[in-house]
Amino acid sequence: MMAKALLRIGVILILLLAAGLRFHKLDAQSFWNDEGNSARIAERPINLIVEGAAGDIHPPAYYLILAGWRALTGHSEFALRMFSALAGIVAVAAIYAIGVALFDRASALVGAFIAAISPFQVWYSQEARMYALVAMLAALSIWLTIKVINLPGKMIAKRFNPRQAIVIAGGFILVNTLGLYTHYSFPLILLAESLIFLIWLIRRIIGARGRGASPLRTAIHGLRVWVILNLIPVIFFVPWIPTAVRQISTWPRGSGAGINALKLASTLAYGITLPPDVARNGLIPLALLVLVGCFTPIDFDSEQRRYLRFTERLGLVLAWLIVPVATLIIVGALSEPFLKFLLPSNLALALLVGRGIALGLELGRPVTGTSKLNTAMILITIVGLSIFAGLPLYTSLNNLYGNPAYARDNYRAIAQRIRIESGPDAAVILDAPNQWEVFTYYYPDGDGIAPLPKGETEGRINELLQTHKRIYVLYWGAEQQDPQGIVQHTLEQSAFEAGSEWYGGVRLAIYAVTDGSTGFKTSGAQFGDAIRLEGFTVSAESLHPGDGLGVDLFWRSGVLIDQTLKVFVHLYGPDGALTAQHDSEPVNNQRPTTTWQVGEQIVDRHGLLIPLDAPPGTYHLAVGLYRPEDSTRLPVIVAGQSLSDVATLMHITIK
Repeated sequence: MMAKALLRIGVILILLLAAGLRFHKLDAQSFWNDEGNSARIAERPINLIVEGAAGDIHPPAYYLILAGWRALTGHSEFALRMFSALAGIVAVAAIYAIGVALFDRASALVGAFIAAISPFQVWYSQEARMYALVAMLAALSIWLTIKVINLPGKMIAKRFNPRQAIVIAGGFILVNTLGLYTHYSFPLILLAESLIFLIWLIRRIIGARGRGASPLRTAIHGLRVWVILNLIPVIFFVPWIPTAVRQISTWPRGSGAGINALKLASTLAYGITLPPDVARNGLIPLALLVLVGCFTPIDFDSEQRRYLRFTERLGLVLAWLIVPVATLIIVGALSEPFLKFLLPSNLALALLVGRGIALGLELGRPVTGTSKLNTAMILITIVGLSIFAGLPLYTSLNNLYGNPAYARDNYRAIAQRIRIESGPDAAVILDAPNQWEVFTYYYPDGDGIAPLPKGETEGRINELLQTHKRIYVLYWGAEQQDPQGIVQHTLEQSAFEAGSEWYGGVRLAIYAVTDGSTGFKTSGAQFGDAIRLEGFTVSAESLHPGDGLGVDLFWRSGVLIDQTLKVFVHLYGPDGALTAQHDSEPVNNQRPTTTWQVGEQIVDRHGLLIPLDAPPGTYHLAVGLYRPEDSTRLPVIVAGQSLSDVATLMHITIK
């Protein structure tokens, strides 16, 4: 009784740990593109949700469930991600149930613990997408498969319960139907289950011949039951099959050549928040624990009482682990964006590792009549392997919660910045597909938001240039959607880039729209030994808060330049404080100083945005050059003398 009570406490603690990791900082990060798509699709009526899914690459089940969940909990980031977090917790509970059914309670407990702390599972349990749901359904399907295959054993033992069998069959059909309507990778789980069923059936046919029963009747009956149970979900899925075929056949596939074995193993074991080179040290101990997990049980009497043989039970977990990986490699669909399809396989890996640790600890337990040295060495080895295999898990979890390199694209911060600093005259261009949904989740939709490239791209940009004083552009995946760079080139011809900043994988560029130029002004300032600022133009000498100031600098060098230099343009207020600035390599990073030819004139555009709260007064405009590696500025030489490291160009009046 005490052992059972401790076991229950252990299960509860593991589930609480799983919940804690999944709910910790659940809404700390912004939605990224695909999550925004989930949020916006889920707010539609049912018919439009199905229509939206038909235009996507995913079936509609997750979106329909999320819509119902949204109606109960709201549409905040925490609320929408909570569904995935709960699915992740259920998956951990399912791993425990599978471990008990296939191996023993110790293996189940350790396997559930590993699944609970898996960074791969935690990451997607904190994302408003369908992948945690797919992992949960895969685990439930495996558990129900065990129940289905065990039904003949209950009949032999005269413990068959028809009502229970109906519940198991109904659950099997429901889970697999839902899995098919959730993700197109789910059939790989059904394939893994069917392979093990065939092995089970062949062995039962051979056993029937030994007992004098009809092998043919055994085969027909087994196949009939299995085919019916799997055919019903397929029949339910038939209405969606034409859409599925169209989506799968037309959607871009990744190339298996882009993923090496180390990256694949690293992701499968430790998730996407750990560099493969860091994960490398843990993979060998992990593989050894998996190998130990494949050893036959040491409790022979207990094994004899089981209906399913150990090879069949182990084979089910191995198929669950290997079939999805092998299939994606074979069809050439294994690329970095598709590694998340292996989330169910990660659960199988956790269970195998859990069994390896539990079995090793059992072998290392002192037993009368055995060598204490041998058992001690086994125990030390298993503990050592567990520690070395677990250290990357800890690092990966730390990266998941706190390393900016693994943060999702921060559309929340982008929208907040635009809302605070833009004023009423800002336009926003979304220069990539699938950005409108996530951006408008954080920023109210309006006439100033333009998803581009779309239709007459240049015409739409020219409209925005005529009606707005500043334009924000969210560059993401522009190489695929706008390979000619139409958006950027059109803006650079008519506006001045006033800043650029990365928010995860999204680059936010800000363009100042001006009315023209006041005319060329001579400078004559020399920077260093050879670079000369011949002159400049400004868009206006008098501005209002919120306006943009355009500055064209005309450079020329007397020698080839062998170092990279950046240009800074500063606007200083009446009190001498820096009010606005723009730093970049010349011509918005398109003409580094190392590419300048001797005597070539370089026209270098810079934009400055006057803050909305800038006080009136006289400001002064200054320019300089510096080395980006150490921020060392080049001296400014005027009339043969080096007086400063910044050249003041002119005064600007803010009204």
